[in-house]
Amino acid sequence: ANSSSVGEKDLSAVPLAAGSILMSKRMKVLQLVNSLHRSDGTFLPGYAVVSIKSKFLTGVTSNSDSVECKLSFDQLMDSYGDELSCPPVELDSVAQKELKVGKRIDKEGLILSVPNGGEPIISLRSSLIDTIRNEASSSDDFS
Repeated sequence: ANSSSVGEKDLSAVPLAAGSILMSKRMKVLQLVNSLHRSDGTFLPGYAVVSIKSKFLTGVTSNSDSVECKLSFDQLMDSYGDELSCPPVELDSVAQKELKVGKRIDKEGLILSVPNGGEPIISLRSSLIDTIRNEASSSDDFS
C-alpha cells in the first residue's frame, strides 16, 4: 500500500472510532452553536463544531485534512456544580468560558460515537476518559 499519498500519519494517531482517547490540543473549536429551547419545552443542548486534523486519526475515509466533530455542551465536564437549572439554559455561558473559537482545547477528549454519515460525537468528561483508560490497562494484564 502506498501510504505517502495519504500524508504522514502521526505516531500517536488513534482510530476514528468510539472509545478512542484524543490527546489535548488535538481538537480545535470552529464554531459554537447555542442551545435551543423550543416552545414545547424541548431543550437541545448547544454544541461546538470541533476539527481534528486527519493525521491524528486512523481510518479516516475522506480526503480532507481534518475531521469535523460535535462536542455537546453537556459533555464539557463531569460536574457543573450547582450552576445549572432545569432545563440547563446556562450551558451556553459555561461553554463560552471553556471553549474559544479558533483555539485548541487544552483537555483530552473521547470519541463517544461515530454515526454513519454523521459527525463523530466527542466528550471532554474526564471520568469517561479515566474509565476507558482503566479498562484498557486492565485488559493488557491478560496478554
